Amino acid sequence: MDSTNPVELKPYDNEQQLYMAACIIQNAYRHYRQRMKFKQLLEKKQYHAAALIQSYYRRYKQHCYFKRIQRAAILIQKQFRKYRSVRDKIAEDQCYIRKHSYGTMNTLLQLHSFIISTKRCAAYSENCITENDVLFWKQTLAAMRIQNAFRIHLKRHSAARIIQKFMRNSKNK
Repeated sequence: MDSTNPVELKPYDNEQQLYMAACIIQNAYRHYRQRMKFKQLLEKKQYHAAALIQSYYRRYKQHCYFKRIQRAAILIQKQFRKYRSVRDKIAEDQCYIRKHSYGTMNTLLQLHSFIISTKRCAAYSENCITENDVLFWKQTLAAMRIQNAFRIHLKRHSAARIIQKFMRNSKNK
């Protein structure tokens, strides 16, 4: 065998080729493992980013819902104050009519027409208004005011509980 002939392989050339092939395979395998680790790391980062985005979105939606509830509560309070001022004005006018000229026929007619216009009671539509009727309606109105104030208190209390619940939930997340 001649060592100058390139076609003829020597025994150590065959081993060297096997060694080179093994190195190439190992190198390819290392690159493959590195790509897989990078892919897993990328997937993990994407998963965490998606979870973070979802968390922020949920918080944003809760914030928007809280703002809507807050605006609704402000609107309800504003309307209630308006209603209460009108109601107080009517009661004030009624007291004024009673206080300044109670007893004359003209005053009775004014009181009678006022009560009909406010639609307080069908019994007042008759021309016979007695002191017992006035006392009865004063007591009824007082009871209605107390009941209304209690209902409003319950509504405000439940609204406050709902708002506090959402605030606690938004702090926890």
